Amino acid sequence: MILLLHGLASDLASTIHWGEWLSVLNAYHFPDPSLLAQQVNDPDMLGRIQRAWTTFVKTGQIWALIIGAILGYVFRGITGT
Repeated sequence: MILLLHGLASDLASTIHWGEWLSVLNAYHFPDPSLLAQQVNDPDMLGRIQRAWTTFVKTGQIWALIIGAILGYVFRGITGT
């Protein structure tokens, strides 16, 4: 974080025009501006969650999750950490 602030300060010190100053701030706060403007193709969020859960159960990944959680808990108990 300190290096980021130091880099920002040195970039601001070297700028001459306000446009350059704003572009420096924009580069630090929004490294990928395409994240701010996303197009939503399917606004049915609950339906998408339900379909994802159904696929998760049908493919058997839920069993892998349950077995992994149990084995992880057992391993944690054995190692004592």
